[in-house]
Parts: sequence; structure tokens; C-alpha cells
Amino acid sequence: MRQEAVPSVFFWSKVDTPAAVARRSRAQRRKNETMSNAATSTVTHADETTDEDIGASANILQFDLAEEIVLSSSHVPISSATNTDIVSVTSTSMQTENIAVRAPAFLSFESLCTDERLLHYYTGLETAAKLQAVLATLGPAVSCLKYYGTTIVDSMPPVDKFILMLAKLRQNMDYLPLSRLCGVSVFTAQNIFITWINFCSRQWSEINMWPPKDLVHFYAPKDFKLKFPTIRVIVDGTEIPVNQPSNPIAQRATFSSYKNRNTVKVLVGSTPGGLISYLSPAFGGSASDRQIVERSNLSQMCEPGDSIMADKGFNVQDLFASNDITVNIPTFLREKTE
Repeated sequence: MRQEAVPSVFFWSKVDTPAAVARRSRAQRRKNETMSNAATSTVTHADETTDEDIGASANILQFDLAEEIVLSSSHVPISSATNTDIVSVTSTSMQTENIAVRAPAFLSFESLCTDERLLHYYTGLETAAKLQAVLATLGPAVSCLKYYGTTIVDSMPPVDKFILMLAKLRQNMDYLPLSRLCGVSVFTAQNIFITWINFCSRQWSEINMWPPKDLVHFYAPKDFKLKFPTIRVIVDGTEIPVNQPSNPIAQRATFSSYKNRNTVKVLVGSTPGGLISYLSPAFGGSASDRQIVERSNLSQMCEPGDSIMADKGFNVQDLFASNDITVNIPTFLREKTE
């Protein structure tokens, strides 16, 4: 630098760019919103009644947990409310984290029973009578389930929780839109689904899905009755994608070379009429169809003289031959030679 040179750029003389001005404006706006939300939260907490406040104030009655409290936007402040304006409950057993107020729900039995098209769209069941019949198979335990989490919507009837589970399974909806349709929080929707899917799995696993031979033949299509009169079940393997496990052994066991990702694999059996009649335990995606058939009890469930229809990848004829059970596999297409 020259000796006669004088510096002219200082922090107080620096000119801000439009981008810097916009960033400062956004930061100030976020700060203002945070302060506004904090002030609103303070006002809201000031309206809540604690155990100490109930014991100290003679104007506030006790509350009863059996009643559900719904606060509207036009509620009367506690400071100006009279004894007749306040619904009281016993505060000694109050646990606010276990109480949730349910918002108006679109996905409920009351709204869907009047529109069978929407009922079938969300649940897969055509009528409200079928929905109630399926729910009745779960027994009276639906009213006394212990939920996975802590937040429980007591005002939500069991049939609505059952509809929530069916909608999640049928439409594969995320928990955010599902919770809005059911009028609950995201955590509550997840809590209900996890609890009910495990409960239904344990209850329905005790039902024998394997139908008798005469019933299978009665509901079989005409072509099956003419060409394959002894078909008892149609089997195929299906793979369900899963997240990659952190355990290297589990990664290797669940990686499927066919799907090129981690999966679990099950053997599904269906009658010619379309009824799911068999479901094997789940195996890692690396297991072959033959390995799953070897570990299943399908050969013991079929009777001598029955036949099984499978895809051309199921080369398991020798596994059923000892029980006098045949396996029908489509013939392999041969390349045409000129």
C-alpha cells in the first residue's frame, strides 16, 4: 500500500446488497412471529386451572374426568366466569397428557354409512352391515385396548378407530392427511393404527382360513371345474419392501436380488374363487420360493388327490409327490426355430 493512501472502506460505510436487506427483513419477521406466539401461549396458559389454583380459589368447582371438556373460541374467561359457567371434574386424578379433544371427523362411521361408495373406497367393505360384521369378529376386547402411546381419544368409538386402520391399509395414506380426516392428532392416529393392527393380527390369526374341499369346488369358476377340478389352492410368492436394517446379517438375509432391495417374502395361497386361504410366515427376501415351501405346512394341509397351481418358478413337485399331491405349472415357452 502506498504511504499516502488512506483507507476508505469501513463497516459503517459498507453498502448492503438487496439480498442482505431481504435476509434481515425475514429474520426480523420470524423474531416478531416467535414473540407473538409466545405471548399467545402465555395467555392460553393463564386460562388453565391447576391443582393449586383449585385449592386456593373458592369460586372454581372441581372437575370430573368422566366428562369431556370442549373449549370453543367464544369461551368465557375464568376471571369473569361464575360457578354455573364452569363444568367441574376431580382434579386429583387429572392427567392432561392422556386426554385429547377430538375435532369434527370426516372419516367416521356416521359419515361413511350414508355413502357406501366412500365406505368402499376407504375400507374395502361395500356396506355398513359388512363393516359391523367384520368388527364383531374381534369380540368385546375392542373397547378395552391398551394403546401403544399415552394419548388416547376416549370420545372416538371403536368403529371409527377400526375405520382408521382400514383406511391406512387400503389407501396407504400418510399419517398427516389420515389424522385430519379422522379429527385427531398425527401422534394419536399413529398410536391407534399400531395398536389396532397388532390386535387384529393376534385375534384373526386364531381363525382357520383353510376352507373345505367341497366349498372350494362350489365357488370355483366354470373353467376351473372343467379343466382343473382338483385344484385346492393357487400359490405365489410376494415380496414387501422394508427399510434397510442396520444389522449386516439382517441386511444380507432381507436383500432380494430379484427386487434389488431389502424385502420380506411370504407365500400366499388363494382358492380358485379368489379367497385368500393360506399365508405363510414371513422370511427374508433372500429366501427362495422352494425354501419357503419346504418350511411351510402346505403339504400337510392338502389332502391326497388334491392339486396345487403355481407359477413356473415353483419347481416343488417332489415336495408334494410323497403325499399324492400334484403341482400344475404352466409349460415353458420354447423359442421358435426357423
